Amino acid sequence: MDTPNPTGRGGFSDNPQNINRNGRPKGNTIRDLIILGLGEIDNNSGRRYLDLLVEKILDVAIREGNFQMIKTVWNYVDGMPLQRSEINQKENIFKTPEDEAQFWNTFSKTQEAYYKIKFMKEGLIKAEDSK
Repeated sequence: MDTPNPTGRGGFSDNPQNINRNGRPKGNTIRDLIILGLGEIDNNSGRRYLDLLVEKILDVAIREGNFQMIKTVWNYVDGMPLQRSEINQKENIFKTPEDEAQFWNTFSKTQEAYYKIKFMKEGLIKAEDSK
């Protein structure tokens, strides 16, 4: 198998001067710059770039009938639909008391109470098992 660097040299161990010890420079990220830019006014129309962008997105989605854009807009407005799954197990879901204790230790007391009630209603645990 060929190695990417047949000399075996290179990298930070051979070139420590190339290490960026301060990390990535602090300052605006591309996201920050885009958000700032969207607030600026277009010289030609006198409107914010944000308004122009929204108008263009809606044009592509509605006027051009771009189904992918319609889906994207819909998902951002309403959110993705929730997926449901059913558990048909009607016996205790914990194999050992230690498994159950470890499971409940991952929750706060409020979360623990909520899930114990939920699991009891669904028949996944019995009231005497959830102490």
